[in-house]
Amino acid sequence: MKECSRGHLYPDTLDHCPVCDKGMEFQTIFENSYEEAVTLKKSEDYHIAAEQLAWSLTNKSNSNRNLEKTIFLGNEDAMKKNCIVGWLIEFNENELPINSYQLICGKTFLIGRDADCNIILNNKTISRKHCSIEIKEDQIIIHDNNSANGTIVDGTLIKSCNLDEKSYITLGELNFKIKYV
Repeated sequence: MKECSRGHLYPDTLDHCPVCDKGMEFQTIFENSYEEAVTLKKSEDYHIAAEQLAWSLTNKSNSNRNLEKTIFLGNEDAMKKNCIVGWLIEFNENELPINSYQLICGKTFLIGRDADCNIILNNKTISRKHCSIEIKEDQIIIHDNNSANGTIVDGTLIKSCNLDEKSYITLGELNFKIKYV
């Protein structure tokens, strides 16, 4: 194991400390109010930024802490493509959530029993490639792939439709809902 100048331990196979390098990727903005913002600028020593952050958090009044935000700056297109927009939540027969699957903006998720699917549901009532969920900017769209037991949204057998948080999805004998971020 290697040790950086700040005391972080990291594997011998790495050339640089991953903890120190991670600080280079982000600029964090903490808003004290709508009019005033404290910005921690990138610098050669990212530990100074961490110390500034710790100082600013400990010296804020409790009423201002609720207004804090962390914003990650970077390539806006990359963020849109890799942003989690919600979850597909599976419910058991008692309407209790038992599983969840992340939905990422700009992606299409194939759902079924097949190993090639993005979301694999091991249930005999699910077709190998049962349906797909497409994420487009502010829409979540479900498409049935000619499945044996069909795709049912809010009690209606569908070929394709938009989903929202009120949508109740039935695939075979499994039930799902969408939860947006």
